[in-house]
Amino acid sequence: MMDRPTTLPALAAHFAATTPDNPAFVFAGRTIGFAAFAARCRLVAGALAAAGVGPDSRVAWLSKNHVAGFELWVAANMLGATFVPLNWRLAPDELAFIIADAEAPLLFASAEYDAAARQAAGGLDIRIVVLDEGADWANGATPLAETAADAAEAISLQLYTSGTTGKPKGAMLSHRALLGARPLWRDIDWYRWDDGDAGLLAMPMFHIGGMGWALMAFDSGRPNIILPEFDVETILSLIEARAFSKTFLVPAALQLLLDHPRAEAIDFGGLRTILYGASPMPMAVLDHAMRRLSCDFAQQYGMTETSGTVVALAPADHVPGNPRLASAGRALPGVELEVRDAEGKPLPAGETGQIAIRAPLNLSGYWRRPDATAAAIDADGWLLTGDAGYLDADGYLFVRDRLNDMIISGGENVYPAEVESLLSGHPAVAEAAIVGMPDAKWGEAVTAAVVLRDPGVADHDIIDWMRGRIAAYKIPKAIVRLDALPRNGAGKILRRAIREELAARGS
Repeated sequence: MMDRPTTLPALAAHFAATTPDNPAFVFAGRTIGFAAFAARCRLVAGALAAAGVGPDSRVAWLSKNHVAGFELWVAANMLGATFVPLNWRLAPDELAFIIADAEAPLLFASAEYDAAARQAAGGLDIRIVVLDEGADWANGATPLAETAADAAEAISLQLYTSGTTGKPKGAMLSHRALLGARPLWRDIDWYRWDDGDAGLLAMPMFHIGGMGWALMAFDSGRPNIILPEFDVETILSLIEARAFSKTFLVPAALQLLLDHPRAEAIDFGGLRTILYGASPMPMAVLDHAMRRLSCDFAQQYGMTETSGTVVALAPADHVPGNPRLASAGRALPGVELEVRDAEGKPLPAGETGQIAIRAPLNLSGYWRRPDATAAAIDADGWLLTGDAGYLDADGYLFVRDRLNDMIISGGENVYPAEVESLLSGHPAVAEAAIVGMPDAKWGEAVTAAVVLRDPGVADHDIIDWMRGRIAAYKIPKAIVRLDALPRNGAGKILRRAIREELAARGS
């Protein structure tokens, strides 16, 4: 196994020296080689240093996907500083909280988000730099001659958790967390990149799903084709042109791709691997994808706090009808996995409890939140995920749901994701979310909020369809129709908001 650098700037320098002309990124019709990218990062680092950025500084960025984000990430790390990409989907007040919390002296924004940046940063001591496509903000800077020490424990990236139950927290991810385990994975079929492979980055860079995926290609010395955002028409055209062979998609994006009218006529033969994760995959969508696309599939389970993937379901397990398709897969090399009871004791196979993870990929802590760090990471270095699940006898992890989303109905535990996966397979249901509503008889009544493709379908027909496909106590006692499911800036369903709306309706 070839040794690799332990920090992102060292990795960029490695490929600049060994494969200088190989493409690192393709963006807006322009191809950037590894040597040109490393040189650009040194220029940007020089400009950052001149602006006062140094070790432990935060450099914030508000933009849709752009190669400038990768330049700022590596350049900031060259100075020992930390890159903080911001979620452009957030409301101004949400952005304002994160900008203030990060205490970054510089906020870079694309022209599209100049006004949003200024509104969110109003009253703060922060300089806003607009990245205008027609002008180079780093023009005239002296390129950085020497980078900060090659310190694997330095914080490379700070991503803010989505805050479904409270204010977002800044998860601090070190170079060790982002790169340390990757040498162990290079020969895994879904991770391995061969000559001719290229990746498509269509998921947002403010999310570990986007950043982790992009780093997977970069770490392997292969090019990333960067799209500003997910766009079905553009992706289908790139597939037709066989411009990329591997990509990562969330389940909703995969469904949009398959449901597009053009998809039936597309030759998907150039695809080699589709990785998916970040939210539960409805079995109906996965079955359709496996039948329609002639490529490997791999499911990834992880979170911001684990720098992305720690558990994966390999292509070999993606066989129609395989019960393991309901699992997240097995722990990756270098990852320890336990399921614990309420007292923190490991549970035997088959019993559901909280998933705990110990791995070099775990976060260093939450930015200026020692209380939250202590609550999440125990004295032995185990991350308590807040997810409920169980391990089978072969080490496959079955994720049930978030612990705080579990419904107790009539003394039985109901995990919303399981019911949602089934319900999404009904032909009339476009989206579904399951919540528990207070009920005098059941304690909590399982309730379905649905967005329908066919508004003419009767509620009782949907419920009748579920009978025999899932345990009776998991079948919704009521179905409520919504025009859209409320989501946070990262696209996760806000069950709390659904419960509040249904309570206001008296549902």
